[in-house]
Amino acid sequence: MHSSARSAIAAWCQLSRDVSVRGIVALGVIAIGCGDDPPRAPTQPTPLARTVSALVIEAPSTMLEVGQTVMLTARASYSDGSDGTVVAGWQSSDPAVATVDVLGLVTAVGAGTSSITATSGGHMAAVDIHVEEPLGRSTADRRDDIGGSQLHVMYVLPSNGEDRQLDMDRTIATSIEAIQNWLSGATSRAFRLDTFGGRLDVTFYRLAMSDAEAAGLGAFLVRDIERELSAAGRLAGNKIYLVYYGGRNNQSCGSAAWPPAVPGSVGVLYINGEPAGAPPCNTNPLGASPTRMGYWEYSGAHEMFHVLGAVATCAPNHTLAGHVSEDPTDLMYAGSQPWQPQFVDIGRDDYFGHDNGACLDIEDSPFLEPSRGSMQVRSSGGPWRSLSDTR
Repeated sequence: MHSSARSAIAAWCQLSRDVSVRGIVALGVIAIGCGDDPPRAPTQPTPLARTVSALVIEAPSTMLEVGQTVMLTARASYSDGSDGTVVAGWQSSDPAVATVDVLGLVTAVGAGTSSITATSGGHMAAVDIHVEEPLGRSTADRRDDIGGSQLHVMYVLPSNGEDRQLDMDRTIATSIEAIQNWLSGATSRAFRLDTFGGRLDVTFYRLAMSDAEAAGLGAFLVRDIERELSAAGRLAGNKIYLVYYGGRNNQSCGSAAWPPAVPGSVGVLYINGEPAGAPPCNTNPLGASPTRMGYWEYSGAHEMFHVLGAVATCAPNHTLAGHVSEDPTDLMYAGSQPWQPQFVDIGRDDYFGHDNGACLDIEDSPFLEPSRGSMQVRSSGGPWRSLSDTR
């Protein structure tokens, strides 16, 4: 250092001692210490505490029957871009309809609608909970709310199958609600559902064959289920059918008609299926939330698209009897890659919304109708090892 610079620094340090000043002087990027004063790093600004910027309520279901419960979760978005569940204060607008405890557990008390609110970090969110009297079980198709083409839902068991009452505890109804919400968002269309009094009409039926007899039929089980339902007078000509089957199948988790090659009007989900080389089908959750698509919900939409005739052999990416080979994120994909469905006809050139007048386009199907709006739907689980459906 030049002698004149040393003299200037020495004079400054003496002055700082004379006026009882202690510290470090920064000249550019150089910190200068005076004598016995140790150098100190520059003070860092105190980071601002993150704050709640938005609050939402996650509800596995917003439709309950008297006596049922549902656990709500409050999720916050923060000012730093992160999000997570939070402890919230809960309140019901009408405890005679639905009560809510300090943890967010809602109990349906009486018919009606109650607004459940959550407050946290100065923000509030609300969700309407609709409560109805139990519809009960029906072994026959109830009176239709609408005429024309419709999708009817059934809960079918083998003769000795365990009755989990999925038609009465809203598991099946929630699964269908998720399918409708997702399909509406993906295509602006939805299935024309068979309803009774504004509620999903689900028919219960117990087969004559045992679980073991049915499981051994493999790919032919959907055919035999359809034959028995038809012989029992449970099928109508203006309807297609999605069957939640509470029994086993030793080849797949689902199967369906595929007109015209495989005639029929029924698609079946084998809830207890045991396909070789794949996890048991019942390891996948069913009807977890109306805003969350899982394996069964994607499979249900997939099988019903088969019943509508998709994917036709004239489609440019057709493969493996009614599927597409283009992308594993396509609902109708089948191939060597894991199935991770998110989209309906990715290129809009195979089975939905295309401009090939000579090839089937199920967007025009009378079993679909313009959607009436949809909720945001997320995927859960996946990718899955394979679709595990059979023709």
